[in-house]
Amino acid sequence: MGFSAFRTLAIATVAAIGVSAAGGAAHADEWRSVSSLIDAEVESAPFERYPYVNPDAPKGGQFNSIATGTFDSFNPFIVRGTPAAGLSGFGGILYDTLMQQSTDQPGTSHALIAEAFKYPDDYSSATYRIDPKARWHDGKPITAEDVVWSFDVLKENSQLYNRYYANVTEAVALSEREVEFRFDQAGNRELPHIMGDLVVLPKHWWEGENAQGRKRDITQPTLEPPLGSGPYRIQSFRAGAEIIWSRVEDYWAADLPVNIGRNNFGTRKYTYFQDDNAAWQAFTKGGFEDLRIENRSQRWATGYNFPAFEAGDVVKREFPTA
Repeated sequence: MGFSAFRTLAIATVAAIGVSAAGGAAHADEWRSVSSLIDAEVESAPFERYPYVNPDAPKGGQFNSIATGTFDSFNPFIVRGTPAAGLSGFGGILYDTLMQQSTDQPGTSHALIAEAFKYPDDYSSATYRIDPKARWHDGKPITAEDVVWSFDVLKENSQLYNRYYANVTEAVALSEREVEFRFDQAGNRELPHIMGDLVVLPKHWWEGENAQGRKRDITQPTLEPPLGSGPYRIQSFRAGAEIIWSRVEDYWAADLPVNIGRNNFGTRKYTYFQDDNAAWQAFTKGGFEDLRIENRSQRWATGYNFPAFEAGDVVKREFPTA
């Protein structure tokens, strides 16, 4: 599971946090739908959507991608097994998190499953309030019980989550919609913030039985498509070779500011190839990958001379990094 987006509790980060800590402290213990470690003004400004999206973008079509290697599991939270494409990061496109890391502002998160959160002046805990509209794909509500269960099983079974939430001692359901996370230290402004990255899993599904009547086990790999809450669900797959995700038409969070103008493709297809050379050959033939990020300078300079490129079916373009 790729966790390159995880925030790091590092000295450099803490130093940056200190610049705006005074501004954030003035709003302590007040419910907020935006969290920023860098710019306190972001928390008071209205957030309607990301500025780069087209809110009227059409829905439909298929986006094709290439994945290398193989997969044998739809459980990305354990060491065993290789998760399928689409499941990396904070739940991938199957699961929602309490809040969503901003795609254009570092150190900032916006409301998702949690409509708001708050913390005391000493940052010794954080309380998240679940959006009453939050639903699993089967229509059942996402509850505080799901959040507490998710925190417990992830911290117990995932080495990455165990380290990420090392300073979080417990999660307590205060009501059906409110969860309090308690910390083993005070004065750390980042701890209340990073709790928004928690992936919320459906307790009732994972503790239920599969079609064969066997009890599911989140500590083991599985190729049974899991119940999710995110913008896509697994439509079909060929183990180790292909997976197709379909957009959830009645996705509960489709109209939230973080999702306006996004998740537009009707399906997302990942085709697997054994290595990068095979993936490159597939790309040059066409039909397997609609967008390729080239990371080899030699190939960028000399490799784009295949027929599809010469015919204009493949367009090569540079994008500035800053």
